[in-house]
Amino acid sequence: MKIDLIIASHANPSGVQKLFESLLHIDLGDIQKIYLILNPPDTQTQELLSAQFSNKLPLEILNSENKGVNVARNLGAQRAQAEILFFLDDDEVIHDPQLFKKHLAKHLAKPDLIGLGGLYELARPTG
Repeated sequence: MKIDLIIASHANPSGVQKLFESLLHIDLGDIQKIYLILNPPDTQTQELLSAQFSNKLPLEILNSENKGVNVARNLGAQRAQAEILFFLDDDEVIHDPQLFKKHLAKHLAKPDLIGLGGLYELARPTG
């Protein structure tokens, strides 16, 4: 079963770098494409991340003029081609090398579930 990963980012290139670094060290399983949506657009960040990660991850960077994390997520969802969409934000990192396989197993065990969450860790504490 194909999975696309959608990451919304709002002016947090260092957060995206940390997230991408964490993705390099885990099993991406059935992930076909990683969509990063920059909201608002940032050419410098796009070029930096593309140069660092496009040859290591199945990455496509999109830009969203309209502000808001849900607008960014929806743009990624519209572009996605997979049967399952996995959403992350730019302030998360993945430590579990089997995260995506575990997520897929939970989904396949209960296909009537619309969403799963809570299987990640924030890169830094939030309020």
